[in-house]
Amino acid sequence: IGNQLLGDNLALGGGIVAFVPEGHILIINNNEIRDNSVHGIDALGGGGVVVSDQGRVRIKNNRITHNTVTSATSNGLSAGGGIGIFNSPDYDCLIVDNEICFNTADNTATPLRAYGGGIFLLSSVGDVRNNLFKKNRAQLGGAIAVVNWNAGQNASNHFSSLDLPGLRKNSAIAAPLIKQLFINNTLVKNTATHAGAIFSELATPMILNCILWDNPSETPNYQTVGNMHLQYSCVQDAGLGHHNIYEDPVFADSINYFLDPGASPCIDAGNPAVEFNDMEDPAQPGQALFPALGTLRNDMGAYGGNAAATLPGILLTYGQKFNAFLQRTWNAPIWQRNTIVDSFLTTVSEFPFTEDSTYCVFIYTGNVTSVTVPGDANGWNGTAFPMRRISGTTFWYYGQQFEPDTRLDYKFVVDHYRWILDPRNPRTVTGGYGPNSELTMPGFVDPPEIEYYPNIPHGTVKDTVFTSTSLGRSRPVTVYLPPGYESAPADSFPLILFHDGQDYQILGSVMNILDYLIHENRIQPVIGVLVRHGNIHRENEYATDETAEFESFIMDEVLPVIDQRYRTRKAPQYRAMTGPSYGGLITTQICYHHPEQFGLCAPVSPSYWAKDMVIFHEVTTGPKKNLTFFLDWGKYETGIALDARLFRDTLLAKGYPLVWHERHDGHSWGNWRAHLDEILEYFFPASGTNVLDADKKPADFELQQNYPNPFNPETTIQFSMPNTGPVKLTIYDAVGRITRTLLNAELSAGTHTVRWNGMGENGTRAASGLYFCRLEAGPSVNILKMMLLK
Repeated sequence: IGNQLLGDNLALGGGIVAFVPEGHILIINNNEIRDNSVHGIDALGGGGVVVSDQGRVRIKNNRITHNTVTSATSNGLSAGGGIGIFNSPDYDCLIVDNEICFNTADNTATPLRAYGGGIFLLSSVGDVRNNLFKKNRAQLGGAIAVVNWNAGQNASNHFSSLDLPGLRKNSAIAAPLIKQLFINNTLVKNTATHAGAIFSELATPMILNCILWDNPSETPNYQTVGNMHLQYSCVQDAGLGHHNIYEDPVFADSINYFLDPGASPCIDAGNPAVEFNDMEDPAQPGQALFPALGTLRNDMGAYGGNAAATLPGILLTYGQKFNAFLQRTWNAPIWQRNTIVDSFLTTVSEFPFTEDSTYCVFIYTGNVTSVTVPGDANGWNGTAFPMRRISGTTFWYYGQQFEPDTRLDYKFVVDHYRWILDPRNPRTVTGGYGPNSELTMPGFVDPPEIEYYPNIPHGTVKDTVFTSTSLGRSRPVTVYLPPGYESAPADSFPLILFHDGQDYQILGSVMNILDYLIHENRIQPVIGVLVRHGNIHRENEYATDETAEFESFIMDEVLPVIDQRYRTRKAPQYRAMTGPSYGGLITTQICYHHPEQFGLCAPVSPSYWAKDMVIFHEVTTGPKKNLTFFLDWGKYETGIALDARLFRDTLLAKGYPLVWHERHDGHSWGNWRAHLDEILEYFFPASGTNVLDADKKPADFELQQNYPNPFNPETTIQFSMPNTGPVKLTIYDAVGRITRTLLNAELSAGTHTVRWNGMGENGTRAASGLYFCRLEAGPSVNILKMMLLK
C-alpha cells in the first residue's frame, strides 16, 4: 500500500515486480495492492504487479485498486495500471477472482501511448476469469489492453524498444499463436480515449460470458477496439459479436455489481455448454451457488461460471457442421479416418470452408510437416494461424471467426518456408508481390464494376512522360478520357488524380470501373489522371524526404499541363485526389496544402504513421480548409485503422464534410478496387451536382426510393438533408423488428448514399420479403418500403 517508484528510463512495478524463470511459479493470492504508483519514460505494471520471463503465474483473490502508471514524455509509454504481464507462455498466466478497480494508465505528453487501465498483456498467454473491472482508466483499453508483438513484426505499438529481462525479443513468437481467454468478467464504468472496455492489437482474444457495459470512450460507440471473438456476453454496443445480448444487465448494486435476481437478463444467459456451468449449490441441487443465480447454466459476468473448468478449444473456434466432422473423425479408429475425411471433402463446394456466416476453416491436404496461414488477418506473419493435422490422415485445418462480409488475402506456408496459394481455392487477387488467395465470407458481394465488358462504350487512354525539374527524374503519367470526350465543349469534365497510377490501372481495374460507372449512369463522365510511382523512389516521394518536391511536381508541372491539354473543369469542387497507403498520405498532404485546386480528398488506408505523423498532426491541429473527405480503411490494418479512426473523429469535430468506411478487409488491392466506385459516386454523382457545389444544399429533408427495388443481393439508398445534424437509418422487417442499423452518425448537409447488402445485425442474411427503411434526422422522419428477393 502507498509505494512509489520513480525511474529515469524504465520503471517497473510500484507494488510488486517479478522475473519468474522457466519452471517456476509465481503465486499472488489474497492481497490488498493499493495506492501504488510508477513514473518513468517507460512505466509498466503500474501500481500492482509486473511479471516477465518464462515462468507460470497465478494471481487470485486480490484487491488491486487505485494504482497508477504514468509517463510524462512524448516518446515514453505506460501500460498496466493495475497489472502488467509480459511474455508468460503456454496458457499458464491465470488471473482469477480479483477486484481490479480505480487503476490508471496515462501519458500526459502524447495521446494513445497508455495501455490497459486495469490489466495489460504483452505477448502473454492469459486466462482471465471471474474478475470485476470497475472504473479503471487509460488511453487505449480502459479495463484491458492486449498486445502481441514479436521481433519480426513491424509493430506500430511502441514496444520494440523495451529491454525487459526475459522478454524474448529475438524469438519467433508469432502473435496469433498466443491466445488470451477472458471468461466471466464484469467490465463496468471503465473509461478510455479508445475502447472503454477492451483494446486489442495484433491479438485475437476470446471474450466469453462477460458483461461490457457503460464503459465510455471518446470514440463514440466503441466499448472494444481491435480483433476479438466476442460471444455469449452482454455488450452495450449492439451488433458486436455472436450469441450476445445488448440490453441493460440490471445490477443490484454499484459496489460489487451483483446481478439483480429479479430483473437481470444475464442470469442463465451465458454459453449453454456444461463446461461453463455455474457452481452448484450443495443445499439446492440444480441451482447455482451464490453469488451466481438461477439454474446451473452460466450467468454472464464475474459471478458466473466455474473458474476451475478446463475448456475444450473446439467450442471456441468452429461451426456445428465442422465440429461434428472433427468429433466423428477424432473418435474413429485411425484406419477409418481417411474415409471420413474424403467423405467430408466431397460435401464442401467452396474453400476455405465457411459455416453459419461467420465460421471459416482453412483446409490443406498433403504429406507435410507443418502448414500456417499468413495473410491480412494476422499481418502476414509467416508462423501465424498454425494448422493442425488429424493423425492418421493428411488433412490439416485451422478455424477462425470473421464478420459475415469479410474479404481477405492469404497464403499457405508449407514446411516452414514454402509460400503457396491455397490449392483448393480458385479465387485469387493480384497484389504488389504477386497473386494471393482470396477469402470471401458469405456476406461479401463481388464488385461487378471491376470486370471488362466488351459491349459497353470505353474511354480513351493516353500515355505521356513528364521530365520533372522538381524531382530531377522522369515520371510516366496515363490519362483516361471518357466516352464522348471529343464531342464535348471545353471545360466539361471533372478530374480525379490517382497516386500509384500503374497499380490502379493493373491491379485496381480503374479503367473498367470508370467505363462501367459512366455507362450505368452512376457517375458523370470524368477524366482520370494516373501518376505512376517510381519503384525505388516511391517511399521518398510519398512519405519521407522528397514529399515537398513531389507535391511541387504535381501542382506546378503535371496539373498545368493537364489543364492545358484537356477539357477539365478548373474549380476545386470538380477535382479529386486519391491513393492507397503511402498514396493516401501524399493525397492528404497535397489536398490540405492546395484546397484551392483539389477540394475533394480521398485517402485510402492512409499510412499516417510515416515521418512521425507530421501530416496527420498538421491537418488535425491546423486550421480547417475548404475540403470534403472520403476516408476508407480496413479493420484488419491494425495500426492504420487506429490512426484512421482518430483522424476521422478529429475531422468530424472540426466540421469537415466527411464520409468514412471501416471495411472488414485488409491492406490489399482486393479491398481498394472494390470500393473505388463509392468514392467516384460520392464526388461525381450522375446528377452533376458535386459535393462542394455552392448550391448543393437541398431545400428539404428527403428519402428517395431505393434502387434497384426489388433487389438481390444489394440495394442503394439515397437521401438529402438541408442542414448538418445527426442521422439514423434503420431497416425494419414487416412486423416492426429492427433488422439492421445502417447509419447512426453526424452528417453534413447534402445528398448521401448508403448501401444495404441484405445482412442483419446478427450476421445472417435477411429472409425474402418486405422491409421498411426509416430515416430520422432530428424531428424529421421518412419511411420507404423495400422488397428483398432471393
